[in-house]
Amino acid sequence: MPPALDLYAAQVRIGPRDYESADGFAEHMEALVRQIDAQRPRAENGSPIRPALAVFPENIGTFLALEGVPLALTERLPRTEAALGLLAARHPVDLAWACARRRSSNLSGALLLARGRRMHEIYHATFSHLAREHRLAIVAGSILLPENALGPEAPILEERSGDVYNLSYVFDERGLGIAVVKKVHLEPTLEDRLGLSPGEPGQVGPISAAWGRFATLICYDGFCEPYTRGERFEPLSPRLDRLGVDVFAQPAANSWPWDSAWAFADPGEHILRREQWRREGVAAALAACTRTRFAVTAHLCGRMFERSFEGRSEILARGRDGAVRVLAQAPRIDGEAIVRATVEL
Repeated sequence: MPPALDLYAAQVRIGPRDYESADGFAEHMEALVRQIDAQRPRAENGSPIRPALAVFPENIGTFLALEGVPLALTERLPRTEAALGLLAARHPVDLAWACARRRSSNLSGALLLARGRRMHEIYHATFSHLAREHRLAIVAGSILLPENALGPEAPILEERSGDVYNLSYVFDERGLGIAVVKKVHLEPTLEDRLGLSPGEPGQVGPISAAWGRFATLICYDGFCEPYTRGERFEPLSPRLDRLGVDVFAQPAANSWPWDSAWAFADPGEHILRREQWRREGVAAALAACTRTRFAVTAHLCGRMFERSFEGRSEILARGRDGAVRVLAQAPRIDGEAIVRATVEL
């Protein structure tokens, strides 16, 4: 019989309270993984009867830059720019070092570099512990960090350079960091203003597990078409399909209104963001594949300052006829949920 696998998408609702302390962040992630753990079928000895892969949302770790800032302050901040100013005032020495290392005047990128070691420490420790304690492979959403010269398994961060990326770490059932993926396509009008560096398409490759191979496609990287004309864009899914990937794992953080007109629609085109997501996103990428059969999308929800996040997490399957169907889906676009499906590879 083909191997069976439990797939989970954690749709996570965040707010400033989740990032006030390392303990608060870890407790929220622990509560979600306990929900996953409660759904896993087990043998008489208590061991899970099937391997499992859980996917968390994009940018789940990014707001750890605020760790240590009292909630009473962050709740009163109206916009992201105010939060950046507050962080700059609280960490002037680290910020000066980061600016010198980056040789850039971009404040957000410098602050992410300045706070990077502490952000990495919390993020890595949290998801490594959860993967090990619950014997679960985890695609740990993503976080804005410099590349770690010590590799994905290292619990401490040694910056390779002054560049900051949108990174997704993967932890195996032993809690070991086995891969880190750089986002290739930075979203226009959002990430391209943060001073981030893009990854290279050829660096996004298959990740091996005992049950097969999967690949992390961070949000926009799972799309077939660019949002805007003229931007650098190379679809990643065709190459990964040729390399024998079984599952696409897509951490996502959509900050455009899900049920409103798509911001980058062509002149005369009337399409909602959710329709554009289905038409051009990972569902369309999966439909064009010949080997890859499943996709797991985990959305971020909630609000941080002026930015709201919403979307519908889901698990998709491609049939032998090429048709893509929804195996499981979150009930709402703005609430927390665990989405689960058992598949045969």
